[in-house]
Amino acid sequence: MNFSYLNAEVAGDQFFSNPRDPGGGDPNAVIIKDITNGANCAVTGAGANAFVGAVNPALGLRGPTGFPADGGIASTGAFSICSVLEAQATAIGAAFGGIEVLSPGVEVNLRGNKLPQAPEMKASLGVQYTAEFASGMTLVPRFDVAMTGEQYGNVFNGRVNRIAPFVQANAQVQLNSANDRWFVRGFIQNIFDSNSETGLYVTDASSGLFSNIFTLDPRRYGIGVGVTF
Repeated sequence: MNFSYLNAEVAGDQFFSNPRDPGGGDPNAVIIKDITNGANCAVTGAGANAFVGAVNPALGLRGPTGFPADGGIASTGAFSICSVLEAQATAIGAAFGGIEVLSPGVEVNLRGNKLPQAPEMKASLGVQYTAEFASGMTLVPRFDVAMTGEQYGNVFNGRVNRIAPFVQANAQVQLNSANDRWFVRGFIQNIFDSNSETGLYVTDASSGLFSNIFTLDPRRYGIGVGVTF
């Protein structure tokens, strides 16, 4: 039986922009995808939505729209050109209460956030028994179960990067010859056929910020035979 506890978090103030949420959780911010280079920037200020709505039509683009409700992003978003917005923020931003264009986005403090791929708790249990027969042969059944606690795919944490706790169970039974010259083993891995996520990472803005997700292998079973020469 094994149990571990890990408290791995950012100890001090560290400010970075989140590539998954360049708006930094600000409901007044507008997340911009630059149509000229695929980069991100964020327009901030109380009048940010009105400002982008005023500038974009001259570029042939629509104003800001909201993200899906289940995406966990409080800001709105729009396609635009960050350099044009920066120039217009200087020229007419005061009319909208003061506008900033931040690249690549609004910085947030990571203090207290959990480090990626660092679950707080892990536990495992293995049970094995050896049955000996008069012939000298042995039969060894074994069962293992492991639990991995909650973790995050990157240091920004948040619901979209959360990896839920998961359990994996394996079993096997092995028959050994009297002189240990051969064995026959039957096994099954991932008994419950769980497809739980075990890890993820996010690509950068230039490749679309898509997530690479890793899952448990599907249930596998089989027989193995071994001979010692």
